[in-house]
Amino acid sequence: MTSDQQHHQDEYYAAKRRYESAYSDKRHAENQISSIINRRNQIINQINAKTAERKRNNDSLSKLQSSSAKNSEVDSSVRDTEAKLATASEAFRTFGEASHCKQKKLTDVFSEKNARSKSSIATAFSKISSVITTIQQKIQELNGQISALEREMEDGKSRERYWNGVISSCNSTMNSASWDMAYHQRCMNS
Repeated sequence: MTSDQQHHQDEYYAAKRRYESAYSDKRHAENQISSIINRRNQIINQINAKTAERKRNNDSLSKLQSSSAKNSEVDSSVRDTEAKLATASEAFRTFGEASHCKQKKLTDVFSEKNARSKSSIATAFSKISSVITTIQQKIQELNGQISALEREMEDGKSRERYWNGVISSCNSTMNSASWDMAYHQRCMNS
């Protein structure tokens, strides 16, 4: 083998190593992209699930807020009932004066029951307010999780663009190395 053939053989093997290295790097980049795409699919599923959960929570929140808004109506109704009870109590007391039985104030008779009802209503609306706060916090938490997943997906797209650039570079290197290998092989054989 002549020194010129030896030189072409060395150049051929150098080009072959460049080709094999680029091929290996390309396979690695393709595996990275595959992994990014798999993760993106998982993220999309998670975003969809969390968005559906957020919608259910928003629907519940709307219904609870609507119920909570009726608190003033219920308070007004209770006060109206108390006023009517006081009026009826006066009428009953007047009616009782005409008969010769012991008079009872209706407000005294029903006051304990009325107080318990008011307390139960207040407790119910307090619990509704507490549940509203809990749901609002859950919605904020879901919004944060969705935002984090969307940022992760954008980061994945950026990494995918990077790896696509690596693949493009590897393809160029492999193409160049193929030409070099073909040239030096021809020179070795001549």
